[in-house]
Amino acid sequence: MPSPDDHRSRTAARRRGQTRGRLIEAAVVVFARDGADSALIERVVQHAGLARGSFYNHFRSTQELLAAARQVLLADVVALILDRTAHLADPAERAAAGLGLFLHLLSDYPVLARFTRNLGLDADGPAQVVEALLTPALAQGVASGRFADAPPRVLAGLLSGAVLAHVLCTTGDAAAAGARPHLVAALLRAFGIAAPEAAALAARDHGALVAPEGSLLARTRTTDSTDTAEDTAP
Repeated sequence: MPSPDDHRSRTAARRRGQTRGRLIEAAVVVFARDGADSALIERVVQHAGLARGSFYNHFRSTQELLAAARQVLLADVVALILDRTAHLADPAERAAAGLGLFLHLLSDYPVLARFTRNLGLDADGPAQVVEALLTPALAQGVASGRFADAPPRVLAGLLSGAVLAHVLCTTGDAAAAGARPHLVAALLRAFGIAAPEAAALAARDHGALVAPEGSLLARTRTTDSTDTAEDTAP
């Protein structure tokens, strides 16, 4: 039979996990809205409805907090897309589907798009998503001759830059959805896929992705990241 001390330890651990989760969720929303400004910690604890001391019980710096937020968001995004694309044997089809689905997520989850936009050229931004999702497909495509003979990391860099440029230009633009297949097709052509096939692969509908209830991606989907700090005060 568990002792009272065991119960207290589990309760304390659960509360610590919940507080950490609230800070990470608030960080995603506030960073998406404001970027990493000098008042980020104050804004995060205010949005989370916590005391400032709670922050330092879990994180040593804003960089550590944002790294944790990136890690959780990345895991949510990668899991969703891999579940939809892992069965695709052709590297060109897998790359097109993965890229198209990621762009679709950025459109459907505006806080994710703004968070990605504010990361900019950070190595843990779009580059990390491309690394986790598409580098294996790029390597397979080069090795099999499906893609142009170039180092897969060069192709991954091209993808990352294109994704970031797309986000910078289209965040908040309802008409941006029409540009997605054109971007995917253009990148496939740059990789050596003939124009007709590139257009066909880019036009395939792989369905919408819905983040699981309770995931960080789902919890921040409908949050208005354009709110002011005063509007989000508890």
